[in-house]
Amino acid sequence: MFTIRSYSPNEGKVIEFEGEKMAVYKDNEGHLTALRPTCTYAGCSIYNQDKKT
Repeated sequence: MFTIRSYSPNEGKVIEFEGEKMAVYKDNEGHLTALRPTCTYAGCSIYNQDKKT
């Protein structure tokens, strides 16, 4: 189960939230960023798990 507390600083993951995939990243200050990991032009996944981008 996804919890914000389970994320370490500078950690990112692709999760499923309410049936949608989301790329979630926690920075050094504890701020979370959540984006859809899909290119709006090509429809492909754009999240790089290794580079957290």
